[in-house]
Amino acid sequence: MKYRVQFAPSVFETINNQVEYFLDQHASKERVQVWLTELYELTESLEYFPHRHAINKDVSARVGTEMRQFVFGDYLIFYSVDDAHNTVSVLHFRHSAHETSLPPNISKDEID
Repeated sequence: MKYRVQFAPSVFETINNQVEYFLDQHASKERVQVWLTELYELTESLEYFPHRHAINKDVSARVGTEMRQFVFGDYLIFYSVDDAHNTVSVLHFRHSAHETSLPPNISKDEID
């Protein structure tokens, strides 16, 4: 079964900020484009088998819905799966060296 993958606006904002940082650090545009392509291919692959990544119990308890996470290089991506609507909601993206959990204002309602 195929799921629809959707992104919270804050995820796009965080990714765009990261791209700006890479470019400010003189990363080549080609390398940044490869990074973006790999990131979006990985997140879009959640449309198939979205339950394949681990549940983060601490974050799930805090947000009030089951949250899964996976690693992309030095980054963590947090998402939820809605089986009733065949939807995957990517809710948070951050560098793994930063905060240890989701900011308190993140919720699934952000993308609805």
